[in-house]
Amino acid sequence: NGEKIRLKSLGKAGAEGELYEVEGSKDLVAKVYNFKEVAGKKRKKVEAMVEFFNHIKIAYPLQFNFFLQNIMLPRARLYTSDNEFCGFLMNRVPIEDCLSLGNFIRTKYREYTRPTDYAVKIVALERLTEIVEKLNRLNVVVGDLNYGNVFICRCSKRNIRAVIVDVDSFQFNWK
Repeated sequence: NGEKIRLKSLGKAGAEGELYEVEGSKDLVAKVYNFKEVAGKKRKKVEAMVEFFNHIKIAYPLQFNFFLQNIMLPRARLYTSDNEFCGFLMNRVPIEDCLSLGNFIRTKYREYTRPTDYAVKIVALERLTEIVEKLNRLNVVVGDLNYGNVFICRCSKRNIRAVIVDVDSFQFNWK
C-alpha cells in the first residue's frame, strides 16, 4: 500500500533471506531476500500466497484466525525504496514459547514429567495434522514439511498448537 516501514534484524538468516522485526508491530516480521535474483524467482509465488491469504480472509472468515495463528503465510509484499520487490510481511511466531518439531519430539516439556508426556506429543501432532488437512481441503499442498519448518507452541499448560513457518514450498491450486 506504499506505507514505509522500518526494520531491525532479528539475527535469523538463512540461505535465501533474513528475518526482521517490524518497528511498531508486535505481531509482524519481515522476510527480506538476500539477493535480487532470489527475490525475482520468489516474486510470483509470494504474490500467489498473499492473494491466498486475502482469499481466506474473505471466503473463510470463521477459519481465518486459525490460518492466521497456525500458518505463517505472507500477508503483504515488501518493496525497496526503488520499488523493487524484496520480500514479504508475515505473522510473528512467539518463538520463545515454541520448540521446533524435531526438538519437541526429542525433548519433554519441563512441566510434563508424567506418563502423559506422550499424550501431549500426540495432541501436538494432531494439531499439525489439522493444519495440513485444512490446507489440503483448499487444494494447497505442503511441499516441505520437515522438523525445521514446524514449531510446537505452548499457549498454556493444556493448550498446544502447531505452526508452519516456512511456506515457500506450498503448491497452490485453490482457484
